[in-house]
Amino acid sequence: MRQDFRTRKDRSLKTKTDIGWEYKITGKKQICVKIIDVFGVDTTTVVEVEVLKQKHSRKDAETQRALKARLLQQNDYKHNRNINLSLHNQRQPYLCFR
Repeated sequence: MRQDFRTRKDRSLKTKTDIGWEYKITGKKQICVKIIDVFGVDTTTVVEVEVLKQKHSRKDAETQRALKARLLQQNDYKHNRNINLSLHNQRQPYLCFR
């Protein structure tokens, strides 16, 4: 989950996340993005992206381990299982930002 806010001094919104995702197969993928504004109105869209090159680094592996550890700390096992499946499903992987 990632949050970003506009301020009066800085009107920009960051569009890149610091969470790393690895795909074993290059090609076109679909990503689900969900945005909720301060009034509670949400917008969901599916964006098609193309993974051109595999990038493996130690930082990405550490980020994946930290994400899985954080998910396991939650007690909602069904939610954890769905997240893990989405990370490893190569047909239609998705990410949801809330």
